[in-house]
Amino acid sequence: MLTSLYSCDKSTPTSSDCPNGSSFVKKVENATGRVFFDSTETTFMILVPNSFDSHDVGFVCSLDTAFQKPGLTVTFSGRYYGYDKALSRFAGDRFYFLSVDSISR
Repeated sequence: MLTSLYSCDKSTPTSSDCPNGSSFVKKVENATGRVFFDSTETTFMILVPNSFDSHDVGFVCSLDTAFQKPGLTVTFSGRYYGYDKALSRFAGDRFYFLSVDSISR
């Protein structure tokens, strides 16, 4: 019984390309969002609207140069990880590190 309590959970993806990512939050499949560059964090991010005033903001851990175009609409699948910095932006936005598994225009 104790072995099952301390065994590794193989269903939780690792954050191999998100060195600063903390714990796994969720996986997304075929999400549609827009690419932006955040000059404060000096990285690209993908904003996925949840509602009119809320977004999932994924700071992309590694984004292919072909998709590094602010304003570009993309469809992607990937994994969100906890974001360790406190950001004071829009109240409804949630911030994550984003590991992209696949992406297209």
